Formats: sequence, structure tokens, C-alpha cells
Amino acid sequence: MNREGLILSCQKIVDNLVRKYNNHKSDEDLQSEGMIAVVECVNRCLEEGMTDVNQIQARCNVWARNRILTEIYREKIKYADEEIEMEAPEDITELLIYLEQVLTPRQKEVFDLLLQGYSYEEIMKKLNIKQSILYEHIKKIKEKIKKRV
Repeated sequence: MNREGLILSCQKIVDNLVRKYNNHKSDEDLQSEGMIAVVECVNRCLEEGMTDVNQIQARCNVWARNRILTEIYREKIKYADEEIEMEAPEDITELLIYLEQVLTPRQKEVFDLLLQGYSYEEIMKKLNIKQSILYEHIKKIKEKIKKRV
């Protein structure tokens, strides 16, 4: 498959990621960010001599997901900075930036759903995880917050 074909084959991956991480809404900015990541990833894979289409698509999935999540968190940080009272916007923004760097992808999903107001039961269903796993993620998130605060 040629470069253009690989990029086009990853379009559906990006569409699914945008819907998954953006509450099932389409977002052109996230779509653009995801496709930029795909193009960069395909170029890198071809430079490295990769030929297995499935491996390239899997790598593009990771790159696009990371790019989309980064953009979502960047927007949340921007929003938090605009909405927080004047006394401590830097502290909250710094904490959110720190969490973006130290949370695992799954912890970021849990944290994001908590920020959106989902109940523990809803999070377990949405992420298809057991209560003990959810509690472990929340425990780890709290530990990382305590380290920073």
C-alpha cells in the first residue's frame, strides 16, 4: 500500500477516536489533529522501512489517540484557566499540566470522566471495568495529585 493509501486507511481510526474521546460529537479541530498525527506517523513508519499495514495502522492509532487526547486536555486547561477565580489559576493550570504528563492513558480516561461528572457506576460501564480496577485508578490519580500539591 502506498503512502496516500495508508493515510486514507487510517481515516476511520481517527473518526472513531474523535467520537470516543469527544462524547460522540464530531469536532473538526480534533479530526485535523488526528489526521496530522496519522500523516506524521505514516511518514515515520515508511522512513523506518515498515511494510506491515496492520502494524502501521496500530502505530497510527496510538499517535492519533495521543494527539487527540493532548488537544482535549489542552482545551480543558485553557477553559480552567479562564474559569477559575483570579487567586489561583496558575496553581490549577500547573496541576492539570502535571497530571497530563504523569497519568497513564487509562487514568486520563477515568479522570476525564470524573471531571465530566460521571458516577463511578457510569464510569465502570463506559470503560467496561470492575469496581476494584476503577478504585485502583482513582487511588493512583489521588496519589499523583498529592505528590504535586
